[in-house]
Amino acid sequence: MYYIEQLNETMIKDFEKLTYTEFRPLLYKAGGDSSVIAFGAFSYPAQPIGLILGEVTKDGCMFIYTVFVKPKYRRCGVATALFKEMEQAAVAKNCCGLSLGFIHDNPYSELFNKLLQKCGWERPAQTVMLLYKMNMEDLLAEDAPIFAEMELPAGLTVSNWQELSKQEFEEIKKGKGIWYPELTSPFLEEERVDPFNSVFLRDENREIIGWTITHRLDSETMLYRNIFVKDEYRSMGYAMLLMGNAIWRQYDRGIYKLMFCVHVKNKNMNRIVSRFMKPFKYTVKKKLQFSKIL
Repeated sequence: MYYIEQLNETMIKDFEKLTYTEFRPLLYKAGGDSSVIAFGAFSYPAQPIGLILGEVTKDGCMFIYTVFVKPKYRRCGVATALFKEMEQAAVAKNCCGLSLGFIHDNPYSELFNKLLQKCGWERPAQTVMLLYKMNMEDLLAEDAPIFAEMELPAGLTVSNWQELSKQEFEEIKKGKGIWYPELTSPFLEEERVDPFNSVFLRDENREIIGWTITHRLDSETMLYRNIFVKDEYRSMGYAMLLMGNAIWRQYDRGIYKLMFCVHVKNKNMNRIVSRFMKPFKYTVKKKLQFSKIL
């Protein structure tokens, strides 16, 4: 026997081990009037056995980040019950639909597909992201300094996230949709930004002309979430320089695993990343997205 409850601030700590480290800061935002919503499954007497975590996005959709059920309680309807609760919460929030994503070669893909079909989700899934992965521990010793050897042209400088002023951040925000598209905004999932590894490129007038934004996934892995350079500078290879600078900072901190998360519609970034990674040993995986219209 089990029961489902929406989680509040006092209940969240008992569930943090039921999700990945990268989602725990988000989990702690659930409760009250937050756009982050979490439901927990309990066995009697009040033992956490399952979790579903989602958020109402700016476009009015409920995005589900993760769902997990302890092995002992799988195939008992727990996951289905969690999905139904989240769907009801989405309706209450006037969401237009629900969506979620997972990696194409996930070992639980078949079970997940059956679960979503049972819950009335649309199939097949769409490929929305490409995930490029590399472990720098596999690099030869003579190859490691390559990232540090990418020197900037005279007059250009690089600053990390912490070194920018509030005024500079405000100026960047004003440029959204004008000199950079929303898809490349450095403020997407701002709360997850790694301030040391996320870097901005300045021209000779100290104007911001590009950035590489990273998220720290765990103690070993850095996610490269966003790479952008102004149109007039794209043919100059500055995106490669920015990536090299950020990767060297990561390497110098002893963080050897990196991942590029690239939207399939961002053809320019896909081209840059695949060219950058070509000399090294890496893997590419697809992130699939399922959806359900309400």
